[in-house]
Amino acid sequence: MMHPEENEQVEETNMAAWLLGIKNIQIQPYNLPTLGPDDVKVQIKALGICGSDVHHFKNLRVANFIVKKPMVIGHECAGIIKDIGSNVKSLAIGDRVALEPGISCQTCNLCKNGTYNLCKKMKFFGSPPTNGSLANQVVHPANLVFKLPDNVSLEEGAMCEPLSVGVHACRRAGVNPDTKVLIFGAGPIGLVTMLAARAFGAPRVVIADVDCNRLSIAKELGADGTILVSSNIQDVDEEILKIHNVMGEGVDISFDCVGFDKTMSTALTATRAGGKVCLVGLGQSEMTIPLVAAAAREVDLIGIFRYRNTWPLCIELLRTGKIDVKPLITHRYKFTQEDVERAFETSAKGGKAIKAISGYVTTIRSRFAFRRRPVTNDQRWVTIKGWQILAIGNSKTHYDWSLKGMANEENPIEMKDEGANLAPFHPSKKRKKNKVLIHDPVDGYVEQLDKQTESLSGDQFRNHTPNLLSLNWLPFNEKLLTS
Repeated sequence: MMHPEENEQVEETNMAAWLLGIKNIQIQPYNLPTLGPDDVKVQIKALGICGSDVHHFKNLRVANFIVKKPMVIGHECAGIIKDIGSNVKSLAIGDRVALEPGISCQTCNLCKNGTYNLCKKMKFFGSPPTNGSLANQVVHPANLVFKLPDNVSLEEGAMCEPLSVGVHACRRAGVNPDTKVLIFGAGPIGLVTMLAARAFGAPRVVIADVDCNRLSIAKELGADGTILVSSNIQDVDEEILKIHNVMGEGVDISFDCVGFDKTMSTALTATRAGGKVCLVGLGQSEMTIPLVAAAAREVDLIGIFRYRNTWPLCIELLRTGKIDVKPLITHRYKFTQEDVERAFETSAKGGKAIKAISGYVTTIRSRFAFRRRPVTNDQRWVTIKGWQILAIGNSKTHYDWSLKGMANEENPIEMKDEGANLAPFHPSKKRKKNKVLIHDPVDGYVEQLDKQTESLSGDQFRNHTPNLLSLNWLPFNEKLLTS
């Protein structure tokens, strides 16, 4: 996840990440269009890197969408209203908002019939030739900008875009409490489709992938079963037996969030007679699949393209806690040349990266570091400079400060001590200095700060650390946590 930073030069020079060539992104000035009467100007505070962004970055194309000239990249975004047009009444300056990135013509038959996502004149952030939203600020129609509730963060707001794909897929396929769901692909879109299917009431959701790590993530997020498959199409028959064994009953709906011959062939064959297969991923532009055999079993094949009318529902699912997208955000970056390059390289490599967000946070954090540490009576949360920190008492030498996640993005200087002052740090008998550790046990790093103090309250900690992000990373050393 990326967080384009607010600075004093925003009003003078709007900067954006321009895709200039294959694996060539440069932050350069971006002149915004004039604010229209029905538009709003939004300062982008969080932006997620999508698979299509990565395809553009690596190949300058996604399917038939080809980058032919320099283009601002990015489309999964949220931010804060900085200005509004004269006709805008539903939004106000300072509102925290999520942006739906596609602008349809609103006049063609598709738009008039409500299927505006299929509009042939669609102008979509970061889809050539339309410039995207990885920028300090953007101008966007107010009717495509949605106010966020107080308990939904800007990062979650940016995640409404990928979540919308899963929600639209589940709507199209008709997921309900009577449908058992199979999903191919445990990448970001497969995972949000799984979360959406669960929110729509699916009693059993099983997910298949070629990557064990991603399957373990799916399991942590609530998959009822996981299946490790291969990329060899000759393994389809054997894997269908595994699918039916894990599913326990027939598959009512299959979602192919990959889009290859192998995954579609497996989905069409594994789905029960009279069931549905929804093609979500667009991995191949052409496929060879057993369509006649599927038709003879009346297996319906449907497709989706992006989404429509999903933002209000996505925001409500996040507000009520029916869907939690926070564990999907695995990497965070600042909006600097170096960090933008690192963000795209990390996303392109895949691996443990699920969703990278860009902005004023530089730290890479694990999604499971804190679920493994239940909060007990000798622990308490505090919020320091926008970071929520867990203070864990250790009677020997120190307190272990585990980074939990971002909070209060709009006011990162705020200091809240939710347990009065923190209990004092215990001076070590072996050391003259106390240790303050910011620890990520999964990624294996400890951030250490030495302070010549016998006790340190929450306010004192803030005063001693004017910028948490300026501390240097140290190699992980288990002895620091136990000595």
